[in-house]
Amino acid sequence: MDMFSLLAIGTLWRIVFADGSVLDASKCASVSTNAHGEVVYSDPAAEVVVSVRNIPGGVELQGRTTVRKGIATDFFLPARMSFSPDDVSRTTFPGDKWMGTGYSLKPGFFRRQDDARRCSWTTVAVKGHGYRDVFGAGCSMRPLRDVPVAVSVPPAGASFLGTENLKAITNALYAVNRACLPVSCDRVVVDSLNGPLLSGSSLGGKGMLWRVGSASSIDGRNARLALLRGCAGGILKESGKFGRKKVALLQLPNGPRLSAFSPVSVEALSGMLRKACGDEFGYFEITTPDDLTTALKSKEVLLIVNPYTESVPAGSAEAFTSMLADIREYVRSGGQWLETGGLSFYKALVPKPWCELGGGYPGLFAPIPAEI
Repeated sequence: MDMFSLLAIGTLWRIVFADGSVLDASKCASVSTNAHGEVVYSDPAAEVVVSVRNIPGGVELQGRTTVRKGIATDFFLPARMSFSPDDVSRTTFPGDKWMGTGYSLKPGFFRRQDDARRCSWTTVAVKGHGYRDVFGAGCSMRPLRDVPVAVSVPPAGASFLGTENLKAITNALYAVNRACLPVSCDRVVVDSLNGPLLSGSSLGGKGMLWRVGSASSIDGRNARLALLRGCAGGILKESGKFGRKKVALLQLPNGPRLSAFSPVSVEALSGMLRKACGDEFGYFEITTPDDLTTALKSKEVLLIVNPYTESVPAGSAEAFTSMLADIREYVRSGGQWLETGGLSFYKALVPKPWCELGGGYPGLFAPIPAEI
């Protein structure tokens, strides 16, 4: 590949100045070739000289700049390149020096990620108020850095949670800053001066939507795991009246392993639920939004645990409202849903259609790797 082939595939370089102005290859007043075969871009603001060298399996770009006006803060080479994944075998560039020597990306990295089991995920804001849409009312909105308080467990709550979990729960302090309001609360299992830490809402139906009313991780892994273990165990003990025998955990491949406002990882929740189910209940994992929709419509699923605190998986932001409606109907028809922390249903967790990878320079380097 020669320099003129490179010129055809995008904005080859870009300079950003301290005043916010930008100069790129397409804006230069003149472009010429010098005696060394380098391309010289000349502009009143700067001169940029770019050379290309063929190397085994690819090309190497080198550039040098002479700033004539203003202060340059960033120089990008290449700045933006457009190509088909079918035209490259790999793309190599520097990486964060703390993570490795560089990256070599295969063509699949640049293709649209349509498989929900292989893509990554991101949270997006949605229209409306998801919590209010589900519960019919808002919840307590105390400061995120709220003063931790002690909790109490009424006799009915102690029986529900099991004595083996009570000590770990009551020995901890909690920032109860997202408590369910009394108008939406049908059962209080763990209470505090700031409202319920663990409560359930029937949504006017036969099931229960359980919430941990804390947007904080100050209580720690052991206390929060005991709280969630006690809640799951209590649901299983009361399962006879529902006639459902399956327990599910939302666990998206490449999804968040540890979410904000919960100190318990997805893996820890998986292990806890498997043990709680034993031989009596069937445990499975929900790995895509479509699988979640199927589980919500099943009459066999007793409990679904959402480890993603303020987010719920959906195929897109537009599909989020429909997913919340399915959750409401699942609870009203006898299902149990457990939210592990934060302001429930605040955002949609949706697939990212395109991969991305980036880092800062200087301090980065990338050797040419062996064939992949």
